[in-house]
Amino acid sequence: MTTSSYPYASGDLLENRNTYFYTPFGGRDFLRAWHDQRAAVLAACDTSHDAPEAINDSAPVAQTLRRLKATIEASPLSAADRAMLDRILQRFEVSKRLHDDYTAAWKPKDPARYRGLERYLLWAEVLGQAAASTTDLRYLNGLLKCVDTLTSDSMMPMTARSDGTRLRTILERERNLVDRLAAHSPTPHAQATSLLPLETRPAPATLPGMGLVAAPTARSQAYIQALAASGLHPEFVLLLGDHGPGAPAAPPSPQRWRGIPLVDLNEPVIATCHRAGIRTLTVAASSVNDAPALEALRQLQPHTLIYSGAGGQIVSSEALGLGARFLHMHAGHIPDYRGSTTIYYALLNGAPPAVTAIFLDARIDTGGILARRSYPAPDRNIDIDRIYDASIRADTLIRLLRDYATTGSFAPPSPQKQDEGATYFVIHPVLKHLAILGLPKHETA
Repeated sequence: MTTSSYPYASGDLLENRNTYFYTPFGGRDFLRAWHDQRAAVLAACDTSHDAPEAINDSAPVAQTLRRLKATIEASPLSAADRAMLDRILQRFEVSKRLHDDYTAAWKPKDPARYRGLERYLLWAEVLGQAAASTTDLRYLNGLLKCVDTLTSDSMMPMTARSDGTRLRTILERERNLVDRLAAHSPTPHAQATSLLPLETRPAPATLPGMGLVAAPTARSQAYIQALAASGLHPEFVLLLGDHGPGAPAAPPSPQRWRGIPLVDLNEPVIATCHRAGIRTLTVAASSVNDAPALEALRQLQPHTLIYSGAGGQIVSSEALGLGARFLHMHAGHIPDYRGSTTIYYALLNGAPPAVTAIFLDARIDTGGILARRSYPAPDRNIDIDRIYDASIRADTLIRLLRDYATTGSFAPPSPQKQDEGATYFVIHPVLKHLAILGLPKHETA
């Protein structure tokens, strides 16, 4: 079943998987298109009067899901069952698949076995139950993605033949959960912290032993523009990927929002470096984990690396073992909001967006905390993914490095409690639209 207006349930989604990265904003028309796509599926279920085809999935993951489904129907999940649910959710979010079975390290025992229809129906039912009985948006996010797969071109005919009534129940629960969120989700408008503008520093100061790892992203642009404007120059910038030509240019006059300079997406990283006289090194690598990047860092021997790699990349243990500390600005209040696209989850939960400065470790967003700052919710007319997100991260970075330049050291990082908080995954576009549509409209100044 294909729709031109809602593209996330098209094709064979078990083979050509959605990433949901940087999904465009389509306003209320997008939500209507999603409703229309799901309504068309419901209509197909209603017109399917054939006897359901028997399906049986005896794989261990299906057995676990049946047990979780029965347990959550009877009573709240125990801590152990909740941990199991969250681990399966993590595997599904990473791969958009449910494999027959997993090793003790949660790797697929057979990477080729992931096509059992019954397990995806079970998974949608479990996620729907979990989303209905908790306020945890991770379960609704997973449910939306699972239903995209169940109603996609390749799976919908099998789903309807197996049990249209069962699918209809899943879809109705999904719609009710989204409608409930749309009706009751709070949106923060208060300014959570003082945002006094940072004054520019006329005389640049190089930060010895400190480098910036920069992919061709808006975040890297925001970082280097803020560093140049503040006179806090890294000793070098290691350029990953294709940054294009970068002729020196006049300093931009950045647009500001509530005192925060907004990134100028028209000035590439390398152009800012040339304008500010910051040393650059280009390596034939798209990730800091690639051999050319690792070798360059061994030669440079920095003690601190401001990390701005491509979205979704995880720094390897080999890179972390080089001796340099990886300084990362995470767009979320850690430990409450680890993981991806957490600005949107915070908005839906009525919490102010935040940035947390950490030193990276081997796990996702679990390193020692150096600083945290909360920010006002963005206006609806700001590009959250590329401008707001990058700019508030740069603001926290500069404030932290100002203190570092004054004292010559970072304050001792505060360790995290690993059993606190939650890790979020790339937000589904339906939830993203609900978060944005709840924001006020104001002009940037």
